[in-house]
Amino acid sequence: MINKFTMSIFILLPFICLAACSNNVQDDLDSYVNSNELQQLSQKELEIMSEFEKLTIGEIEPDDAADFLAEHVIYPYSEFVSDLETIRPATSEVSDLHDLYIEAASTRLEGYHLSEEFIASLGSVTMTIANDTLIEASSLMHHYREELALLAEEHDVVVK
Repeated sequence: MINKFTMSIFILLPFICLAACSNNVQDDLDSYVNSNELQQLSQKELEIMSEFEKLTIGEIEPDDAADFLAEHVIYPYSEFVSDLETIRPATSEVSDLHDLYIEAASTRLEGYHLSEEFIASLGSVTMTIANDTLIEASSLMHHYREELALLAEEHDVVVK
């Protein structure tokens, strides 16, 4: 006959394992979203997007648009995506979340490249594709933020 102590170990062991796994995700998510590295990258992304906005509202002369886009948007955003790809979360849950961010950023970069093609060729088809790609990137980013909020809530992580 199995004694009560052994029986209680078998009953509690799965719950202990679940709690340990949950803490791993919680710790990983907390260090991911509240890290200086991700916060600095997010700030860099906002600054680059602000530069792109200058093109869309006409602050940049049309003759200077291609060079401005390449120098102030595409080059720094390519670096941003590369930096983003170096982040390696420890858990699969946070890694999957981070992959959504990379997908959104890569799609946005593709939209910037298509915008550059539009400026070079002035083709309306290219601009439509560029706009659609940038809209898709925004949608992917929204999905990332929703998933981040859900994961943070599920694991009691406060996003600063």
